[in-house]
Formats: sequence, structure tokens, C-alpha cells
Amino acid sequence: MSLKIKILLTVFVACLICSAMALLVSVRSKSQEFRNGLVEKSRTIHSRLEVAAHYVAQQGGLRKILNEYTSKYQSSDQLTEEDKQVILKQVPIYAAMRIGAEGADKEMYSFRVFSDEPRNPENKATSEELVVLKKFESSPDLKEWVVDDGKFVKVFRPMRLKQEFGCLSCHGDPATSPWGNGRDILGYRMENWKDGKLHGVFLISNDIAAVTAYQAKVDDHSTLFYMIVSIVAGACVAQVLAYLMIRKPLFTLEQLTDFLSESGERLSHSSEHIRSTSTGLSDSSTQQASSMEETVATMEEMTSMVHINKEHSHQASSLSSETHTMALQGQEKIQELKQAIHGILEDSKKISQITGVIDDIAFQTNLLALNAAVEAARAGEQGKGFAVVAEAVRALAQRSSLAAKDITVLIEQSAGRVGSGEVLVRETSEVFEKVVGTVQKMKDFSGEIAKASEEQAKGISQVHLALNELDTLMQKNALSAHGVSVAVKELTELADLSQQKASSIGEMVYGGGNE
Repeated sequence: MSLKIKILLTVFVACLICSAMALLVSVRSKSQEFRNGLVEKSRTIHSRLEVAAHYVAQQGGLRKILNEYTSKYQSSDQLTEEDKQVILKQVPIYAAMRIGAEGADKEMYSFRVFSDEPRNPENKATSEELVVLKKFESSPDLKEWVVDDGKFVKVFRPMRLKQEFGCLSCHGDPATSPWGNGRDILGYRMENWKDGKLHGVFLISNDIAAVTAYQAKVDDHSTLFYMIVSIVAGACVAQVLAYLMIRKPLFTLEQLTDFLSESGERLSHSSEHIRSTSTGLSDSSTQQASSMEETVATMEEMTSMVHINKEHSHQASSLSSETHTMALQGQEKIQELKQAIHGILEDSKKISQITGVIDDIAFQTNLLALNAAVEAARAGEQGKGFAVVAEAVRALAQRSSLAAKDITVLIEQSAGRVGSGEVLVRETSEVFEKVVGTVQKMKDFSGEIAKASEEQAKGISQVHLALNELDTLMQKNALSAHGVSVAVKELTELADLSQQKASSIGEMVYGGGNE
């Protein structure tokens, strides 16, 4: 079935459905209006009965009749049926009852009066009617009650005693009995009811089926038939208009279908190419992300090593500073030692001079002792003691001379050694000067190395941060590439689906043929 036939059939069915719904709504509305009309008709009848009762009451005929018959007769037993009918015609409620019942069949309704305490047994309320009575008794302000049970439309209105209607003349205080026996004019016992007491209910009931049948019988033409004919005619006209309206759009749809089919094929090829490219990009991004992770890990290790070297260079710089300080202190001590050795040399020279003096004194003493010995020998016996002393002095002088010579030798040896020490001190001082210079250079080099290590650590930290950011970007790029791959896959599926839909639309438009 082609799309054209489907559209026309859809328009026809839609017209039928809409028309049927309109018909149903119209019938429903008409039914509701019909029921509302029955309620309004019942209300009109009730109003007419109330007006009639009020009119009869205004004539004042009941009071005149009561006076006439109580003066004419002694009791109600003397009243004839004709008299009773005359009296009843002057009772407003009775007049309303007669008017409501008269012509009810002709006007297609039924009239009924019911009460829980009726004087006429035919007006005794049923169980359902007792419910209505209780409803009006419990709600004194309720003026009307409408019931629609689907078969009957019923309108109830309460009938309450009114003194102005003369109701209490028959139902009031027995002491006001016209015969003086507690009975009313017709001989019924007076109930001693008060003004406004609910005495009964007027019911106007309409048989829906009977009224409907009567209206169908009276109407010469069927409105439903005309509505159905109008619905079918409208559907046919709508179908013709729909055919005239869809010819050009169907041609446009045909061109659009061809364009969609061709575009879907091109889109399928392009999306397949993009999918393969995005797949390669996704794989490359994944590999780059993996390599970047390894690079970041290696850079972290290098950063750790650079930090260690930085700490070591700072320690080496500190040690170099300490070594330089110690070398300066050593150089100062060597200068002090040099000065001390120089003082020793000076002291050795002085001691050598002193030992020379001692040697001269020992020589002079030896000569003196020799002369004394000679003189003692010349003196003979008197000079023997002096000769012994002179010999002893001579021996001491010789020993002093020997000691002075030994001291001189030792001083000369010490001077030679001190001279050698002075040379060594001078050479050591020169070496220390070189050491101090070297240590100063090492200190400078260590400071530069420490600064370079610190700068290197900062640079590597910045490189590490940059690599981390690059790693994050690579991860995002990998995710994006994967998302692009998924999107391209969905695009490929959508292109295939669009191509299939275009083919399906073409088949739907042409119905499998070439029209």
C-alpha cells in the first residue's frame, strides 16, 4: 500500500472518528439537555401548583365554607359527599394535588403525593419515599431534590403546613375544632400540628424511555440520520481535498528520499574513513600516553637524583669552606712556628756567644790555675794546699771548657737542624699557601656547582610539572580520541540507519512500485 493511499485512508478514518466523536458528544449533550429539559418541565409544574395553591388561599373560600357549614349542620356526619367535595375544592393543597394529577398522562409525567401520616391510605410513603421525607425533615431549608437514576427524572418538593393556607383549620389545635369535638370540618381528628410542619412531598416523575419514544414518534425526520449522512459526505470531501493537497508534498518527499539515500551513502563512506582515522588516532594517543607515563616516571627518578646531587653539592661546599678555614688556620700556625724557629736561631747565636765567653773564662782560669800551681810549687810546703786548690780549679776550668765546647757543638748542630726546620717551614708555608689557593678554588667551584645543581633542580622541577601537564593532556586526548571513535561509530550506524530509512520511505511512498 503506497503512502498516498495510506494518507487518504488516514484522512478518511480520521474524519470518521472525529465525526463519530462529534456525534457522540452531540448525542450526549442532547441527552443531557433532554434530561435538563425534563427537570425544568417538572419545576414548571411544581411552580404552577404552588401558584395555584396560593391563589386558592387568597380567595378565602375555606373560611366562608367553614362558617356556612358549621352554621348549617351540627356535626360532620350530616355532610353529604357533594358538601365534602365543595369543602375540599376550597383547600389550597387539595387544589394543587388535583391540578398536578390532571392531564399528567397527556403531558408525559406522573404526579404523586406521599406522607408518613396520610389521611388517604393511597398516599402512604414507601420505604424509598420515607428516605426523601427524612431528607426534607433534616434539612428545613431544602426546597427541592432532583434524582436522575437513568430511567426516571424525579423532582421532589416538600409540602409544609401554612397557616395562611388554612392548613391549621384541619390539622391544628383540637381546641379550635369547628364542631367543638376535636375534629375538623370533614370529621378527621386534628393532629395539633404547627405552622411549617412537613406534611408530605409532591413528586413529579418523568419516564425517560417513554418521553424519548414519544418524541421519536412525533418527529417527522431523524436528526441522527442527517448527521450520519453529513459525516460521510464530509469525510469524502476531506479525502478529495487531502488528495489535492498531498500531491505536491509527495513529489517533494520523493526528491527528499532520493537525496537522503545518496547523502546517507556518502555519509556512510565518510564516517567509515573518519572511524578508521580516529581509531588510529586513538591507538597513537594511547601509545603516546603510555610513553609519556614512562617519561614522567623516568623524570621523577632524575628529579630525585638531582635533588640528591644538590644536597651532596651543598655538603661539599660546606666541607670546602671548612677546609679553607682550617688551611688558613694552619698557615697562621706555620707563620707562628717560623717566627719561633727564628727566635730559637737568635737564642742559639746568643748562647754560642755566651759559651765563647765561658770558654775564654775557662781558658783564662786554666792559665791562672797553671800559674798558681807553678807559684805553689815554688812556695814549697806552704804552697801545697794552694797547689791542690789550683789543680782543682784547673780541673774545673778544663771541664768547663769541655762543656762549653760540647754546648757549642750541640748549639751548632741545633742551629743546623733549626736551619733545616726553617727551610722546611718555609717550604711548608709555601705548600700551605698553594693548598689555601687550591681550597679557595675548590670552595668557589663547589659554590658554583651548588648553584648550578639548585638551578638544575628548579629546571627539572619545571620540566617535571610540564611533563605532568603534558601527561594529563595526553590522557585527555586519549579519552577524546576514544570518544571520537565511539561517536564516529554511532555516526556510521546512524548513516546506515538513515540510508535504510530513506529506502523504507521510498518503498512507503511508492508502495513497492514505480508510480
